[in-house]
Amino acid sequence: MKAEWETLLTQWSGGARTREGALRLMFLSWYSCIEPPHLTGLDGVSTPEGLADELFGFLGGKDSLDVEFLFVVAVMAEVASWCLGDEQHWERVAVRFRSRLDGRVPAPEVFVGRGEYGEYFAHQARASSRAAT
Repeated sequence: MKAEWETLLTQWSGGARTREGALRLMFLSWYSCIEPPHLTGLDGVSTPEGLADELFGFLGGKDSLDVEFLFVVAVMAEVASWCLGDEQHWERVAVRFRSRLDGRVPAPEVFVGRGEYGEYFAHQARASSRAAT
């Protein structure tokens, strides 16, 4: 995961910005905070201050209607809002995004072939779908 982090951060910093890269970079920066480095392989990763906010804005921010984006940000903010930045801000974002989702969950298949990001959120999507039934 560390090689993916370094590649994505270098691309982002160099101006090569894509939706996919932003989603995966936001996840990896958050994941490096919630799990110990010996589990993630993200030892020594230092997330630039304000990166989550920058990625959030690039991906559509508070006005987004993108179901995948709404879902992954809601999950991350619900699990560990402090790993995205200001805890209270991100908790409010999670509530707003869950409301906007109105029970919708991306199909787990959307995440196939998308690295650790995909594996993590495919699992979350399956769990959310089961909980809704």
